Amino acid sequence: MEGLMQNPDQAEQNEITDEEIDSKICGELMDKVEQLNEYVNDVQGEQIIQVRVQQLALCKVLVNIHKKDMFILVKAYCSLGEAYLSQKYYEQALDHLTNALKLNGTLFSQFEETKKFHAYILTLLGKCYMEAGSLNDALGLLEKSLKMNKTVLGEEDISNASIYLTLSKVYSKKKDYDKALNQLSKAWELTETKFGKDSIEIAQVYIDMAKVYHKKKEYEEAIEHQLHAVNNFRNREEDYNQESTAKMMITLSEWYSKVEKHEDAITWLRETEKLYEYIYGGLDKKTTKIKRDIALLLLKDGKYDDALEEVLQVEEKERQLYGETSLQLGKTYKLIGTLYILRRMQNEAKAYLQKAQTIFELKGATKLLKEVKTKLNMAKNGSRMDHQLAGEEHTDEEESNKKLKKKKKKGVSKSKKKKTIIRNNFMG
Repeated sequence: MEGLMQNPDQAEQNEITDEEIDSKICGELMDKVEQLNEYVNDVQGEQIIQVRVQQLALCKVLVNIHKKDMFILVKAYCSLGEAYLSQKYYEQALDHLTNALKLNGTLFSQFEETKKFHAYILTLLGKCYMEAGSLNDALGLLEKSLKMNKTVLGEEDISNASIYLTLSKVYSKKKDYDKALNQLSKAWELTETKFGKDSIEIAQVYIDMAKVYHKKKEYEEAIEHQLHAVNNFRNREEDYNQESTAKMMITLSEWYSKVEKHEDAITWLRETEKLYEYIYGGLDKKTTKIKRDIALLLLKDGKYDDALEEVLQVEEKERQLYGETSLQLGKTYKLIGTLYILRRMQNEAKAYLQKAQTIFELKGATKLLKEVKTKLNMAKNGSRMDHQLAGEEHTDEEESNKKLKKKKKKGVSKSKKKKTIIRNNFMG
């Protein structure tokens, strides 16, 4: 009987051991949560969602079984919602962000940090509704977020800037451009005070302002703000800024072209070409496309010799990049043929146009085939005015580029729609 009785000291030792086991498990789980926080920086796309799903599962164990702070779960729901939002899965984002908001609202009396975090969740919900097209709902949430953020952190806190930026995007989508610019001005003041006029952070505000001015068709203002952004980015040496800088310079060139400032447009494309050569090398599709765009602008500006010099270099690069019978090379043959017509070099024009015709027939490109046959007739009789022919070639290229961009955008949209349906069925 005595052997069956448990020593009080032994019982106490067992109890301590249980606490230690629980503490060890919690420590390992918390370490795993932190590791996933670090790992998410090394992945992209839907992999981010998968990491956040695992993180949420761990946090549920920590809170529901090991009775850790509920705020851990709030942040996990928010992170997963933000991941869904970044990948345009708005229903899933809304679901998890709403869970985060509801849980967070119950913790105001326990954790001071929850009040600040509440504004952050409201901002994400506002972005979610904005992207999903519910603009009035987005405005309501963002205004509530801004009011709460100012109450908790103050009128001049830099975190207000991101809310102003999101509000500006909503107003811009509503085509209320003056209100959008008003919000951007507030963001600009806070950002410049915090980071300075030459910072990357202020450059992001300039980019958004440029986009709004462009939508208002105030192109000179758009160009001025885009220039500020480009110069700020170019003054930084970090490699991760280079692709962003190149895209901004391309946009700047397009806007200069729109206001008929072709010299400036060409200058910025040449700067882009230099940057792409540094990033990707001379024999690269992106670099070669920029050189081709330079040729088209020179054509539009009536500088046929310079345009021909550029596009002949493009021909050689595209032959290596796309192949001898590629449609892309065929289009370049057509462009070279057009330039030879403008230079009154009919034999050279016919030679290139015939090569383009062969490729278009092989590829079944009916519209391009019709265009090249028309130009072959021109090469024979020279019956069209130079500026009209040059304008038509440039317009053809612009329309082709617009269709390609539209096709890519439509393809992305369909892909996202399909994935959302699959994920909805899975979540359902």
